[in-house]
Amino acid sequence: MSNTAESTYFVLQQIDPATGSAIAEARIRVLDLKKLSAVLGCGNTQLSGSWELDPGDIQRLGAICIPPRELDPRLNRIEPWHPIRETPYLVHTNFELPLMLEGRKPLAVFQDAYPVEWLTEMLARFDPFVRSGRLVRRIIDTPFTEAERARFPKFERWRRAFRTPRRRMANRRISAGIESLRQDRLERSPRTDGGLASRL
Repeated sequence: MSNTAESTYFVLQQIDPATGSAIAEARIRVLDLKKLSAVLGCGNTQLSGSWELDPGDIQRLGAICIPPRELDPRLNRIEPWHPIRETPYLVHTNFELPLMLEGRKPLAVFQDAYPVEWLTEMLARFDPFVRSGRLVRRIIDTPFTEAERARFPKFERWRRAFRTPRRRMANRRISAGIESLRQDRLERSPRTDGGLASRL
């Protein structure tokens, strides 16, 4: 992250341990990224990803905010502000599980080259609800083509994971999602954007 006006905004979150998603958020501005790095115990100011916070961190963050303020000690994670947050609707990324449990999202699909840490962690959030019978899952592993094996030597295969609420037609919904992805792959070569991950 460069030291620009855009990079001085951050989001504090309270994470629900049951779903791994934010249940409360607050935007803050910190101009002195060296002080922020010191609070987080990070060796540089190129902050990316997310950082876990304890109540002491929250108190120290409040002191370096612009303007300084007392922050809610329940906030337990910080991540950089992203322009996608400017959209006038809820972006489902990182909210797939709570939206599904609320009945607002009928199908979640995650796919990437495998093994990869983010995918393993994401799917683990859903597992308790699969075990309890609230959600249905299906995982499909696809071997790499020769070209893909050469392009992604650190990975073994593609993994696609489907989750949907356990209702009538759950398996049909997953099958429709699989067919949609199959058609999409036929229409364009995979990963034409240069990335590995895909989430629906």
